[in-house]
Amino acid sequence: RDDAVHRKSQAGLKISSNKSLVSLLLSNISPNVKASDIIYLLSLYVDLQGLSYRDQYAYAYVPNRSQATFAIRELNFRVIGGQPIQVRIAYPFYVTANIAKPTIPRERPWLKPYCWRFLVSNIHPEEPLKQVTDLFRRFGRPIFSFRNATKPSSGWVLLETDHHWTTITEKLNKKGGVIVTICGDADFNPFVVDDQVVEEKRPAEVPTSLYVSKASTLSLDASDLAYLFGLYAEVVGVHINRDYAFVTVKSQSQAVQAVHELNGRFVGGPTLPPLEVSLSKDTGSNLCFDLPPIRERPDLSEPIWGFVVKNIDPEVPFEQVRQLFLRFGTICWSVRHANRTYGSVFLQTSHHWRTVGTKLDGVKLGGHRLSVFQSMRFSCTDVMTQVTTCCNGSRGVFVCMRPVDLVIRRTMMENYRLLFESF
Repeated sequence: RDDAVHRKSQAGLKISSNKSLVSLLLSNISPNVKASDIIYLLSLYVDLQGLSYRDQYAYAYVPNRSQATFAIRELNFRVIGGQPIQVRIAYPFYVTANIAKPTIPRERPWLKPYCWRFLVSNIHPEEPLKQVTDLFRRFGRPIFSFRNATKPSSGWVLLETDHHWTTITEKLNKKGGVIVTICGDADFNPFVVDDQVVEEKRPAEVPTSLYVSKASTLSLDASDLAYLFGLYAEVVGVHINRDYAFVTVKSQSQAVQAVHELNGRFVGGPTLPPLEVSLSKDTGSNLCFDLPPIRERPDLSEPIWGFVVKNIDPEVPFEQVRQLFLRFGTICWSVRHANRTYGSVFLQTSHHWRTVGTKLDGVKLGGHRLSVFQSMRFSCTDVMTQVTTCCNGSRGVFVCMRPVDLVIRRTMMENYRLLFESF
C-alpha cells in the first residue's frame, strides 16, 4: 500500500495528534447491528477510545497497534447480526474532530461467544450434510448449515463457539476428507441452497413459508400448487399473486424437503420455465393459512429435469448420449448444439436430478469423459441447432426457435445462412 498516495487522498481529514492512537475500519456491518453493540463488543478486547459510526461501517480508535492487532484477530470475519464483519487498520491513522470516549453499554451476553461461518469443500456428493455438521458439534453449537445445490461437494456451516476459528480449522482440516476454511464474504450464497440443517434456533414444527417465483408463467393456480407441494409436505396455506406465490407448510423440515424435490423441476414441459422454489426470507409476514381445494394433477407428480451434457466426442452420435439417460426415464426433448461438443436433455423420471447427474457425470463415451449437470434453462430461450443423420445417410439441420417474441439479429441470420450452406 502506497501511504503517500493515501495521505494525499485523505488530505481533508484531521490527522491525529496522538501518534499512538490507531484507527480501525470495521466494514460490512449488518443493518441489524447498532453502534452500542459494536462498542460493547470492542470493549471486550481493547480499551476503546472512540467510535465514529456510519451506515454499515465504523471507525474505532484504540490506544496502540498491539491492541488493534488483537481486535483484528478476535473480530475479523466474526458473524454479527447475520453477516461477518471485516476489520482492518485504517490508513492513514486519523480521528474526527472532538471524538469522545464512548460509554460502555450494559452487559450483552449474546455477543460474548464467537460466531464463525465456515466454508466446507470436498464433501462427497452422496454424503448427508448432517455428517459434516456433526464434525463441528464438539466445538460448539451449529446454528445452521447449507449445501450448495449446484455444487453438492461444498457447503457452509455457521457455528456458535468459544473457540477461535483458527483452532477449529486446524483440527478439522482434512478430517474425513473435507477441507474447512473461514468464510468472510458478504454475499456467500448466490445460489439456491437446500439440505438445510436448523438446530435449536427454531422449533421443528413452526409453519414455514416457501417463495415460488414466476408462478404465473407456469399456468399453475392455487389448487395446482397445493397438490404439487402436498406431494412432499403438509400444505396449510397458499397465497398466489400476479408474479409469485407463497406456499406455507407445516414445518421447516418439510419446507426444506419441498425445496429439495421441486426447485428446478419442469412442470409444463421443456418449453416453459422451471419452478424456482426457495425458503422465504421473511417467513413470519408471509405465512398464510388459506388452503384452496386441492385439484388432482397426476401429470405433475413425475418430475421433469433438465440436464446439460458437455465434452461430447464430436464423432459420437448423440443417440448414444440419449441411451445413457433412457436408463432413468423417458426423454421429453433433447438437442445437440451445432458445434457437436455439448447438448441438452430433458428427462421425465422418478429419480431426483442429483441421482441421475451423479451416475452419469464422468462416464466415458468415445474417448471423452462426459460432464453432466442440472440445467434450469428451458429449451426455447435460445436459438439452438441439432445436427442429425437422416435415414438415407444425409445430414440435416433442425433449428429450434422460441415460438413467441422471435427476434433474430441480422448477424445471427448470416451465421445460420453459412451453417446451412456448409451442409
